[in-house]
Amino acid sequence: MTLLVVALAYVLGILADRAADTLFEAFARDEPEATPKPSWKRMTVMHSSDGMSRFLEYQRSRRRIARATVANLVIAGPVAAAYVVVRADNGAWALGVLACWVALVLAAYSIATQIRHAWLKRLADAYEIVTRECSA
Repeated sequence: MTLLVVALAYVLGILADRAADTLFEAFARDEPEATPKPSWKRMTVMHSSDGMSRFLEYQRSRRRIARATVANLVIAGPVAAAYVVVRADNGAWALGVLACWVALVLAAYSIATQIRHAWLKRLADAYEIVTRECSA
């Protein structure tokens, strides 16, 4: 039974991560169509440099954690406010919870966006280094 729960949790985590990625990228403000695409740059660096690839994957994991934090906060805020209304029977507390929630979501989104831009910049730098070395 435990194995089934772990397997379901893993699959749910993958689906939630993919959904969060899709939503987050929909709101991302990038420069017009980067050439080559980040996925191509990432594969090129992964193929050419193990050290740079590990660094970029570490940064990418930070990106995923930040993105998941935003998604979790978006879900948790209204749930927490509803819980306070039902349990404390106090709308003022619920408004306080919602105000804190808005501040946390905005801060987490801003930080996640900064991490994403830093990752894209480091990816572009690594790609340039790798392709320059290959053409030399």
